[in-house]
Order: sequence, then C-alpha cells, then structure tokens
Amino acid sequence: MRRVMRPGGIFQLTTDRPDSMLEMYDVHFAALRALDAPDDLFKATPKGRLSLDTGASQLAEHFEHVEKVTWQDQLRFTDTAPFMRFYEVGHNHCCASSVPDSRFDDGFYARLRGLVETEVLRRIQADGYFAVTKFTGSFLCR
Repeated sequence: MRRVMRPGGIFQLTTDRPDSMLEMYDVHFAALRALDAPDDLFKATPKGRLSLDTGASQLAEHFEHVEKVTWQDQLRFTDTAPFMRFYEVGHNHCCASSVPDSRFDDGFYARLRGLVETEVLRRIQADGYFAVTKFTGSFLCR
C-alpha cells in the first residue's frame, strides 16, 4: 500500500483485538467440541495473524507514522436469524468454512449451525439477547 499511495495519503487498516467477539467464538468452539471436530478447525480463526495487538509493529516496518484508534461496542441479537447470518455468511463459521475442506460436507456445517443456534436461542431466552462484544480499531498509516 505504501508504494502505491500518493504523497500525503493515509492508509487505513481496520481490525480487532484477539479477544473481540469472544461470545460468538465460545459458542462456536463448544459446538465444534460437541461434534468432535479435528483440532485444526479450532485454529482456523485469523485472530493470531494481524490484530490490534500486533498490527502497529507490523505496519511500522512499512510506514513512518502509525496511529492506532480503538473503540468498543456490542451487538445484541434478540432473534437467532440475524445472528446466524452474521455467523455463517459474515464470518464463515468463525473462519472454519473459509477454505474448502473435503473432510466436511454440508451436513457437518448444518449440524454445527444447529448446535450454535440452539445455544444462542437458549441465551436469548435467558437474558433477552445474545451479546457479541467487539473490540475494534483502525491503524492510520502515513
């Protein structure tokens, strides 16, 4: 990005902390355990690659100035359907389905979604909503 930026330009990279959206990941990992999923599916998340914790030092190798701006918010789902779309489409089953894998057919992901949806519904019924806490931010690079 630095090579193609015009002079005075700003590159913005938005990401999150490794502990962002833990509620979703906790439900997801519990469902994977219930399905006796292989260990590598538990490592499919991108959280260790580039995050608010690691990004500044990685970007500083390429930019003279790196500023981090952070914020926290929370999604509250009162219905399972929007959450399930967020989980399945927006986050590819917490990245478990990001790369095609012949070990898992549509039935595996249907069972996974069923377990996740059941737990999310249980929490909605108990608390009135299912919360997903987000720790997000951007790096502004010059």
